[in-house]
Amino acid sequence: MKVSLARKGGWAAPFNLRSPPAVLDADALPQAEREELRRLIRAAFAGREQAGDAGRRAAGSYTITVEDGDRRETLSVADAEEEKEPAAAALREWIEARLPRQ
Repeated sequence: MKVSLARKGGWAAPFNLRSPPAVLDADALPQAEREELRRLIRAAFAGREQAGDAGRRAAGSYTITVEDGDRRETLSVADAEEEKEPAAAALREWIEARLPRQ
């Protein structure tokens, strides 16, 4: 499974335009971390309308894409709305903590 995180807009917009999404290869993680990642993904995507996510626009936002075999799911969250979506925030923070520093 691969999980990517892409940021759009916000104060770092000039830098983000040139940066490809950060990708986390879940298969390279220890089993306990893979299980935690799957739990966080289920919580963040639970009850979300995928079509409703795709159209969100904001000054700053991020998109998390999960690719698992032939399944692909995308979650978009506006920075201003993140406090209303704690499961998505927890998933983003977890991913960012495990990405290589650039």
